[in-house]
Amino acid sequence: MRKLKNILVGVDYSQPSIGALREAARCAAWDSACLTALHVIDDEPLVEMQDEVEIGEDSIIDHAQRRLGSHLEVILGEDPGVYFDAVIGNPIEQFLLAAERACADLIVLGSHGRLSRRSSRIGVLAERCLRKARQNVLLVRDAEGSPFRRVVACIDFSPTSRKAAKQAIHVAQQDGSSLEFIHVFRPAAEILTAPSIEAGILFPPVENFDDLRGAALESKLERFVAPLLDEFGSVEHTISIIADPSPRAGIVDRLNESKADLVVLGTRGRTTLKSLLMGSTAQKVLHTTNCSALVVKPDGFEYTLD
Repeated sequence: MRKLKNILVGVDYSQPSIGALREAARCAAWDSACLTALHVIDDEPLVEMQDEVEIGEDSIIDHAQRRLGSHLEVILGEDPGVYFDAVIGNPIEQFLLAAERACADLIVLGSHGRLSRRSSRIGVLAERCLRKARQNVLLVRDAEGSPFRRVVACIDFSPTSRKAAKQAIHVAQQDGSSLEFIHVFRPAAEILTAPSIEAGILFPPVENFDDLRGAALESKLERFVAPLLDEFGSVEHTISIIADPSPRAGIVDRLNESKADLVVLGTRGRTTLKSLLMGSTAQKVLHTTNCSALVVKPDGFEYTLD
């Protein structure tokens, strides 16, 4: 698995943002990656203030840079070795542009913060980056930035979930975490419609059908992760197959039961179809779970700023 080279972390001075900064520094230390911290001054309220008080943008940026530098030293210690920048503009647009300039392969954000403009389990900046950024996104819930103890990787056997499994293995190796691979399937009663004589469709009853399917999926999942563990190194892990009418509920219930502090999952989507950008299951999980989340993007994912 390719090691991280460049990490971008968002700073807005909220508690989730502090956790994101600490976690980003930990991730950077794993692979000796370059870490960039960015603070975006929203231009909309700034315009309103400038109508009332004459103040130049240069002085605003200068103040913001000094504050950001001091903040980094308070959180990470003196001479933290972090490149930092403060800019004025639309937070979403500026953050995505900064990720491209930094050649970031990981974006780290707090779960919410002062950039949020509506009630949500995750904030506006986090949600937009999850939808639009081509980079993987680590969404941090814990303000302490401590090692992950229990990691759960959600697998649907897609190429993107293979990438997610690789990332989960990497995290577990670095932090000494326990790792669980899970797959959720819907019971047969939820997906098989009533027999239709007209259509010639008959589903003969099979005793313990879901048990048989679960056993087959467990073997499939073991075969799915085995070559990845051989390639990237063995790690303590378990495999779970979960039957649930709702994939989201099945994942969230398992996260709660296992007391997971990080879920790793892949996304799907096309940037022109906003409702499909993350995939409905991934999106619902991120708005429901209380643990941090590493969101892995598919190969070739592209975004638009509009």
